[in-house]
Amino acid sequence: MPRVAGGFSTKKLAELVSAYTADPTPREIQYFETLQDAGRSLVFYMSYGGSRTWRVLFYDGGKPRTRAIGSYADTSLAEARKRAREFPVSKTIASANAGNFEEIAEDWLKRHVDKEGLRTSYEIRRQLARYILPAWRGVNIFEIGRNRVNDLLDKIEDENSAGMADYVLSTVRSIMTWYAVRNGDYNSPIVPKMDRKKKISRDRVLRDEELAAIWEACADLGAYGAMVKILLLTAQRLDKVAAMRWADICSGVKFRDTQKRDREADNVWIVRTESGEKGNIGAVQLPRQALEVLGELHRLEDQPYIFPAAKGHGHINSFSRWKTDLDAKLDGIEPWRLHDLRRTARTRMAEIGIDDNIAERTLGHAIQGVHGIYNRFSYFDQKSEALRKLGNHIERIVDPSVEASKVVALRK
Repeated sequence: MPRVAGGFSTKKLAELVSAYTADPTPREIQYFETLQDAGRSLVFYMSYGGSRTWRVLFYDGGKPRTRAIGSYADTSLAEARKRAREFPVSKTIASANAGNFEEIAEDWLKRHVDKEGLRTSYEIRRQLARYILPAWRGVNIFEIGRNRVNDLLDKIEDENSAGMADYVLSTVRSIMTWYAVRNGDYNSPIVPKMDRKKKISRDRVLRDEELAAIWEACADLGAYGAMVKILLLTAQRLDKVAAMRWADICSGVKFRDTQKRDREADNVWIVRTESGEKGNIGAVQLPRQALEVLGELHRLEDQPYIFPAAKGHGHINSFSRWKTDLDAKLDGIEPWRLHDLRRTARTRMAEIGIDDNIAERTLGHAIQGVHGIYNRFSYFDQKSEALRKLGNHIERIVDPSVEASKVVALRK
């Protein structure tokens, strides 16, 4: 590559172009000027077809690399020098050496999701396989800018829901943030307010009339409607209720009460504990109202889950679609989400005089401090009584005419 003595000048460039044009043999030729203290060179490139462009030359591991920075006709010599000096060499090298998005996602799964034992691992992998990788497989992560992310989210929102688009955004954000921590030349394109779903206040507590309306609307929604009622009556997390199995409800369960007497209880829900889980209610006797709800469900043969999926042998899913159907039956209720039922139940526990310590244990919250470390008492009786009182309270709200004293056995 010939070097221009003394560097480029307007006159010298005109001479090079004139000589190239007069040459009867078409050829590719490049001239370069070393930019002092910049660690790179400015290149004037003329192709076989006659195009003239400015390029910047830099080295990656001792190997020369060039990138276009403008056309000769539109970019002045001064501007070309400025662009060459400011060209992001380190970022360009990092981009060239970076793996594609699929490779980085696989590394993230191994080093973050699997290593931390995240309980959402299955859902994360499902999102990657169904929504993300079909769009970005083989694409360099540096090429995935904000526009490309928004295009993906728009497609998911249009074909699925705003809620699913936000779940995917959360996964993409985690991957890109993780990679940015490991690569100083990478900046995540994710910024605030890219969410598609309207944010709902996290302090939402449903009023009596709202609870009554939701309860009534659940009547025609089958297993999903029953699940919503159980969420309210037990104050448990969505993933725990959705994954309830018939085998998890047991009779003849032995426990030790506060007087250290060994006793047995029927209709006990034993909540499964997953690896890495911080805490849950453990085991609790279901209140009568919950047994009534479950007793109305038809148990499917060879289906272990109480709230089965529409297809296959898994538990209920597609929560966003079901929630849309439920909201369509509600008139005049402000936006709410399923987690509000858990917050509402906790608030009602306080209203009816349930001790905060018992209420927190009933919700399955991890107890902090010395009490959480050393107190290993199960509180089975107290948690069961808390749900019994909550069930009676909810019953009076949704149907004041029902006798709160009747007893219903769970249908086998």
